[in-house]
Amino acid sequence: MTDRSSLMRALAPNRIAVIGASDRSFSRGSYIWRALCMSPMGAQAVPVNPKYRWIGEHRAWPSIKEVPGDIDLAVIALRADRVLDALEECGEKQVGAVLIATEEAAYAADRVWLEQIQTKAQELGLTIIGPDSLGLMVPADGLNVSFWPEMARAGNIALLTQSGLIATSMIDYAQEAELGFSSVVTTGAELQVGMADFLKVYADDRATKVIAIQVEALTDPRRFYSALRRAARLKHVVVLKSGNGSGFAADRLASFRYGTDAGDDDAFERLVARAGAQCVHTFEAFIAAVSALASNRLPRGNRLAVISNDAAFAALCADAAEGLDAHLHTLSHDTIHALEKAFPSPQIPVNPIHVGPTASAQRFSETLDIVLRDPMIDGAIVIVAPGPISTIDPTLHYLAKTASASSKPVITAWVSSRITRSVRSQLRRVPNAPISAIQTPSAAARAFAALVYRIRARNRRLVPSSAFRPELNPEALERFRAELERARANGHTQLDVTDLKTLFDLIELPSPTTHLVKTPDEAVELASRLGYPVCLKVAARGLTHKTRVGGVVLSISDDAALRRAWTDIEANVKEAAPMAEVRGMTLQSLVSHSPLRALSLGIQYDHVLGPLVVVSPADPLLRAAGKKALALPPFSADEAVELLSSPGLSEQFNHRRDLPDIDASLLGEILCRFSLLPTLIPAIESLTLNPIVWTEHGPVVLDGQLKLSESSTVPDRAYSHLTIASPPLEESTTWTLKTGESVTVRPLLPSDYRAFLTLVDSLTEKSAYLRFHTTGKIPAERIAELSQPDWLTESAWSVWHDGTLIATGRWSETLLSGEVEFGVEVADAWHRKGVANRLMDKLEHEATLRGYTAIMGHVLRGNAGMQALMTKRGYTLDVSRETRDTDCWVKAI
Repeated sequence: MTDRSSLMRALAPNRIAVIGASDRSFSRGSYIWRALCMSPMGAQAVPVNPKYRWIGEHRAWPSIKEVPGDIDLAVIALRADRVLDALEECGEKQVGAVLIATEEAAYAADRVWLEQIQTKAQELGLTIIGPDSLGLMVPADGLNVSFWPEMARAGNIALLTQSGLIATSMIDYAQEAELGFSSVVTTGAELQVGMADFLKVYADDRATKVIAIQVEALTDPRRFYSALRRAARLKHVVVLKSGNGSGFAADRLASFRYGTDAGDDDAFERLVARAGAQCVHTFEAFIAAVSALASNRLPRGNRLAVISNDAAFAALCADAAEGLDAHLHTLSHDTIHALEKAFPSPQIPVNPIHVGPTASAQRFSETLDIVLRDPMIDGAIVIVAPGPISTIDPTLHYLAKTASASSKPVITAWVSSRITRSVRSQLRRVPNAPISAIQTPSAAARAFAALVYRIRARNRRLVPSSAFRPELNPEALERFRAELERARANGHTQLDVTDLKTLFDLIELPSPTTHLVKTPDEAVELASRLGYPVCLKVAARGLTHKTRVGGVVLSISDDAALRRAWTDIEANVKEAAPMAEVRGMTLQSLVSHSPLRALSLGIQYDHVLGPLVVVSPADPLLRAAGKKALALPPFSADEAVELLSSPGLSEQFNHRRDLPDIDASLLGEILCRFSLLPTLIPAIESLTLNPIVWTEHGPVVLDGQLKLSESSTVPDRAYSHLTIASPPLEESTTWTLKTGESVTVRPLLPSDYRAFLTLVDSLTEKSAYLRFHTTGKIPAERIAELSQPDWLTESAWSVWHDGTLIATGRWSETLLSGEVEFGVEVADAWHRKGVANRLMDKLEHEATLRGYTAIMGHVLRGNAGMQALMTKRGYTLDVSRETRDTDCWVKAI
């Protein structure tokens, strides 16, 4: 775990040493030294280079050990082979943090050299940024420790990149668009301090409104997701990641630098979306999204108005907007009447609104004002193409003033390469105007879509979770684990449908009885008992795609057809898969269904992100065309239903008079239970249930294949095989209270939202105040948030009696390394029965198991019961952290 205090010293240093500083042009140390000296923090800069006594007006020191006083940040700008010696000296000097700016790509990708750096840093207790970092900037503090000579403009964007030149390109663009930065950081190879650490810092930074991230590789996917999830709750977060178009090339480049990449592109995008952030795949989309979120308000919905002095540009913008789920809504009657009155014309005003090529700045401004008053419009894009009268000055100034008077977002696109100087001049004249200036209509549409995405992501997070609690029958789970262990002991790592009956029962997914037959005569006898029609499939270990090798025959209607099918399958498999271990054939009664109502559920492992759940049409041609959706387990029923509504899958559920309707909620519950399989059984390397067909009686699974890995069939307590940390789903205990009553204790889950809300609503006004430190009603959105803890940095437990939630307890990481903060709420009827004390036992035990060393809590001074409990449990007061109304109680664990 990175020492946050050292990292904060690096971002707000009092003194900075540049090891390798030089005034010799083009030397490594000259770039950073020059940039630092040109910044306001230059007075605190200390050059370290044995070749100089002075560099300019700064006294140079031969070694950092000889520099008097403390050093908060040391920058190493030396050849790679001299870095280890420099680290040794930094350790002796006890510097706050070290930024390694070595620019030799071969060394930055040398795993042996990187391991040496990491080992040395751990030995010396150093916090390392980089290697291969182009540095960092904090414009408001005048700090520029980077290869970029010009200080970025101060503002509200925290830019975090793994690529230095993405950062400099963004800075260059922002200077022209009047955007500013709270910080700019290039993380480099992320040997020790990674993207997750900086995300935690800027999630709590008051000067930051937008966190813009560029990602090539995930060096620690689990910590990245946890930090991204928290940051997205507090800030607008946009992630730039090359998409499917780059394919292998992007992964190869990332692996060269980091030894890994960011995993499957679709899975990465889903991970970002689940965290509440948004992922884009082009630099243009990145700029558009960041610009809009940094400058603008959020809309209430996706209803957009487009105003333009050119019909063609308006059409281009409208097409782009509709493709991005921004809807050009019809104008209200009042708006149409107001536009007709203000600008009489034979044509009725429609959206997009064409103001004409000779429109003046006043006409643009008045039109925008009328449109923004329309209750059916959530935001506007104004396109100003160069014309005989239209000019940027004063048009943009007028638009900015109009936007300032409205609560709705406004984006303007000036279609001209001469935009730069005029736009900057105009925006300066209306400080903090809620308007984004984007150069092209299509980029403006992307910018509005980014605002819509953000508000929808925020709303999804606040929607109460479904009450459906995904769980697997414990006895059935243990039976299935035992079957997997037996199969592996017998040397069988690939199982087919005849081995998976317990699995189908486990996830409550019906399947027709499947019989393994060894001879044609046995098949005919069985078919006679089952009744025709039947289907026949080859049973062979290791043969995943039976249809491809001609190993499946459906709709067999009589004995003769069954014998022919047997012969044909034997011949097909012998020719197409001669090495297959054929065990016989499987015989099933034919289940009548339509291909339009057939799905495939799968589990596959990604080398970076771990197990993925994949849903797709059963038709292999549709799957090959990209008609699929995937997610990282485990997930809730709500997330399962959302997954099923993904583009490419939703058409499977369209109503058809001739077909049975699919119950999306029921299928979501099945999918939710299915996601528990890779969560609770790490040994599942891959699993395919295909097809799952929908009949008049509901879903039926017809076939399945499972492949085992060497991993355990039981997860470790941290569920370390998952990217998204899971609650300990199999942990449930019973407590006997001092009153003799029995209660059940288990992890708090999103599905407990309604029970949790009922508990909080039942608290007396005094109890609610003592727990939540407020006299107002606790918002339902806050309860929804508390019901969804991040199990990597939090722990939350619920206490139940006869199906009623009576208490919860939780802790979460604080800003101090190794410390967590607790919170407990107990229903009034259960006070003084020992529930709070038992919960504190549980919370302290869980924190200890997770490696934390201290637990603390803020207790209101009027809460006599909790104050007494703190004393009884050995907590001590930390007066340095008390507030006006609360005492801070701390205990080492």
